[in-house]
Amino acid sequence: MPECTEFFLQKTWWTHNLQAERFWFFLLTGVLLLYPFIVRPLYFGAAWVNPEEVWILPRILLLLFVGILGLLQAQRGMAAYRSPFVILLLVYLASVIPSSLNAQDDDASSVILGGRGRLDGLLYQVGLVLFGIFAYRVLRQETSSANAGTSSTAIIALRVMVLGGSLEAAILMAQKLGAEFIGPLVRGVPYEAPVGTIGHPGMAAGFLLPLVFVGLGMWLLTEERKRAWLLLQVLLIAAGLGVTTNKASLLALIGILLIWNLIQRQPRLLWASSLVLLSFFAAKELLPNRLGFDRSYADLTTGQTRIIIWKLAWEATRTIPGWPVLGGGPDAFRLALIRHIPIEHLLEEYRLEYGWPPQARVKEIKPLWRANDPLRSRSFLVEFENWTGSGKAAKILMYFLDKAHNLILDRLLAFGLLGALVWLGLYLYPVLRGWRGRLLQRSLAMGLLAIFIYYLFWFPVPQVEPLHLVLIAAAWALLGQKPTPPEGVA
Repeated sequence: MPECTEFFLQKTWWTHNLQAERFWFFLLTGVLLLYPFIVRPLYFGAAWVNPEEVWILPRILLLLFVGILGLLQAQRGMAAYRSPFVILLLVYLASVIPSSLNAQDDDASSVILGGRGRLDGLLYQVGLVLFGIFAYRVLRQETSSANAGTSSTAIIALRVMVLGGSLEAAILMAQKLGAEFIGPLVRGVPYEAPVGTIGHPGMAAGFLLPLVFVGLGMWLLTEERKRAWLLLQVLLIAAGLGVTTNKASLLALIGILLIWNLIQRQPRLLWASSLVLLSFFAAKELLPNRLGFDRSYADLTTGQTRIIIWKLAWEATRTIPGWPVLGGGPDAFRLALIRHIPIEHLLEEYRLEYGWPPQARVKEIKPLWRANDPLRSRSFLVEFENWTGSGKAAKILMYFLDKAHNLILDRLLAFGLLGALVWLGLYLYPVLRGWRGRLLQRSLAMGLLAIFIYYLFWFPVPQVEPLHLVLIAAAWALLGQKPTPPEGVA
């Protein structure tokens, strides 16, 4: 009889534990499918809509809720936090808190919430770290007990993300064709560019880019009768990426596809990669452009402006008290430009960004603020001497930049050297390890390397970064598996 009781208790514990694991797994996959599409609809009769409330705030609230709820998953106490991935995220959080307090900001709410239009402050960073730890534990728990070196949870979670990416791509393509329903939903009038449900073409590109490689990897893993549907999703994602006309994504897409094919040398991957590039360029060049939104890949102005911004960002680091040990908080770049860097240094970037003609001579730069005005309300008026023709105004109102458009520089400015090094490790360690691993690991490594290249020219945003962190968590969760021979058979 005691043996029966003990068996019953063990069986009950195992069943309860399995149900808990399934709950956390369904919670994670539900968030992955829902997160890209959360937008706040327009309130009836609203005359103006705050972009923060439309694109960012609802996502941050979900992120915080799931991250805090995920703390209940750590049933083993501190042992649940003893892994390099989790430790790195906690170290990052340890750099975020003192750096945020070091901001010397005149607006305490901006330290907690972040800069205007970004909301990437302390509250978001805490939610990001908690959510990343939760996602890693869910994926790692399944991976450690999976057969044949693959994680069923990781594969399902990644397939959900690919499905979400294909839906986002379909929305972007519909917008280019003139079926723009997002703008009327969230602000009452259509957008003039394909913003998807992310809020900006370049940010939507950041969401789709790594999913091309993840989808290709899973397509190679999938049995033949199910491959067509998965390949269709990958090609749809590539087409959506083409609609955004994002140069950083194009550079990463071509470069990483080339590297992957040189490493793997598999005919099936080669022709699938060719279809991906064909879909990418066909969506840009052949789809009817009802919005009139178009950017030429031959225009190198954006690259030139990035170089100027990076120089300004490096100049700004020297104005932050305690740098590089401490950063200047989430809005450090904007505050440094307002307080310390001459406006004339900023005009060189604006001249290129807004296409001022070479002959346009600046007559006067007039600061539009008083000494006691809030920092973020400050702007300046640029008046020209000889540029009034072709419908151009003699005066232009300008505002200060807020991001360095480079992941490492933005982290250096905001959270110091330690914060930047953590993200270098989070991205590059699974890349260095994963490209020699199994096919799923390799596809994740290619996806992370692609998004890292993208982040050399862009900055993280709450609409997309948590999804990138899930991809990083999946890659780290699979690192313990044994590598396969060079052919890459999973």
